[in-house]
Amino acid sequence: MLLLTASVATAQPDKRSNGQKMRQAKIAYITGQVELSPEQAKHFWPLYDQYDARRSGLRREVRKLNREPQVKGLSEEAAQAHLRKLSDLRQQEVDLEKTYQGRFLEVVSARQLAALHVAEQRFTQLLIEKLHRPENTARQ
Repeated sequence: MLLLTASVATAQPDKRSNGQKMRQAKIAYITGQVELSPEQAKHFWPLYDQYDARRSGLRREVRKLNREPQVKGLSEEAAQAHLRKLSDLRQQEVDLEKTYQGRFLEVVSARQLAALHVAEQRFTQLLIEKLHRPENTARQ
């Protein structure tokens, strides 16, 4: 699985192909780390994809709001509205996680769900480490 992860970060520059390879590597890594049975995986991955798409959308909105040029020129009133919007988005993410936690627990055990959070973080760390290796810096 680690070799698969490593190959994703060094794949050809075709973004769609890279995205698909990264998704396949993520599925393989998480399936192994969470120890999903084939039956669990069949129900887990469509649910996870829904959750991940919604979570990614919320995180994208947060990043969009936090663009430096946009934030620097805010009045005090606008800055307060900005902070409220950020808090609302973060709360939406927490609410989303609570909602999907219940749904995930219908498919996997609590132990497996806890392992999912660790596996997601570790997979991201592995990708970042791979991107920062010396053989990748020449391409950037």
